[in-house]
Formats: sequence, C-alpha cells, structure tokens
Amino acid sequence: MFNITYPDASYIDVIKTEIHNHNDNMRTSFPAVVVGVNNSAVPSVTVEILNPRYTDDGENMDDLHILNVPIAYTRTSNSLILFPVKVGDTGMCIVADNSLDNFKIASNSNPTKVANNRMKDEMDAVFYPGLTPPGVMAQQFQNLKLPRDANDLTIIHNTGTGAEVNFTLKADGNVEINSPFTMKVIAKDIELNASNSVSINASSLKVNVPNTTWTGNTTISGTWTFNGIPFDTHKHAGVTPGSGVSGLPSV
Repeated sequence: MFNITYPDASYIDVIKTEIHNHNDNMRTSFPAVVVGVNNSAVPSVTVEILNPRYTDDGENMDDLHILNVPIAYTRTSNSLILFPVKVGDTGMCIVADNSLDNFKIASNSNPTKVANNRMKDEMDAVFYPGLTPPGVMAQQFQNLKLPRDANDLTIIHNTGTGAEVNFTLKADGNVEINSPFTMKVIAKDIELNASNSVSINASSLKVNVPNTTWTGNTTISGTWTFNGIPFDTHKHAGVTPGSGVSGLPSV
C-alpha cells in the first residue's frame, strides 16, 4: 500500500488565502453609473461602480472612479447608432482579459501589443450603456408621453419630456414616426411609392416648386384661386353671342 502524505493544515490555509486574495483583485463585469463624460472626438466616460465589493472586515474595495472608459457603441465600419451618454446614465462594464492601454490609443483596428501584465482589472473596462435597476426602468416606461406597445420595435428619445419623439416598427408591419414638433426629410431626390394610396392631412399645405407636372385625373373640393381669381366662381368680360372669344377672366 502507498502512504499518502497530506499537506500541513497551515499550508492549505495559505493556498486558500492566496486564492481568495486573487479573486478579490479580479473583476469580470459590474454595473456602473456615469459621473463624467469626456466629450472628445471619440467620447469616453468616467464611471463609479454600483456594486462595490467589501473586504472581510467591511471596508470598501471599489471606492475609486474609473477614468477614460470607452463607450461600446453599436457600430460597424460603415454604420453607427449614436445616442447621447450623460452624467447619471447607467450601464454594464465588461472587463477585458488584459490591459487596454494600447488598444485605447490605437488609430486602426489592427491587433495591439499589451502594455503590461495587468489582467481582469476594472481599469480595463468597456462601458455598455443601458443596464439599470428594474424599478428605474419601470418608472421610465410609466413616464413616457407617447403611446407604446410592448410588441413593437421602438426607438425613443427625450423620454418623459414635452419633446419626446419615437420611431416605431409596429408588430403589424406598419411604421410610425411621432413628434410634437417638426419632421424634416432632406435629400437630393425624394420618391414616394404607394401601391394603394397616399393621404395628407393638415390644417394647411404649402408647395414651393418652380415647375409641377400632374398626370391623371384630378378631383378638387373647395375653392382654387389663380392669381387672385377664384376658379369656380369667376366671370368673363366681353362675352358676345356666336363663335367669338370672351375676354380674360375677372373676379
């Protein structure tokens, strides 16, 4: 039979302590609140950890702010979804496996050499806006000014204010843009194609186009005025029986 020698109990305690200390010094992710915004060409944020860890004797381990945390915008090389990030906004910080120092200052997407042996440190976090306590999210939903359906895909800005605006892809296939103010469409050419109909409902309509061409039948209800002369009630001067030509229209 083999004699198995077990490590001394004190040695096992040392190992346990080392593992414990190692885990204490490592972060993988944490919720955070923005306490500062660095509005440079590529904005970053200063954040405060919202679930700070404590030592065995109750001391705070995460009391320092984290500077220059990159914002993880939704983007590709050709497309961006940009939204303002402000002080007080919350989100989730994901910690990189190793140092991001060289990555943060890179001017291209090529691999960068790690600057030091720092690993899973909160200084190497990336901020993903959006995460918030469920109670805060519920209150934000309750404060929305415009109607919302949970089955729709909706982009909302200025939530809970008089300037709230939304863009909605509805579950039934319809699309809606809602705003209490002006909606502008700016392009070189604008083309509207409807397989069924186009409706315009407004208290007034102004068209400023040098040349206009209408093709098809036109039905008009109401008064049309041409250079100050109503079309449907005007009279002609100089009318004579026979085949003569009348004078110009008059009021």
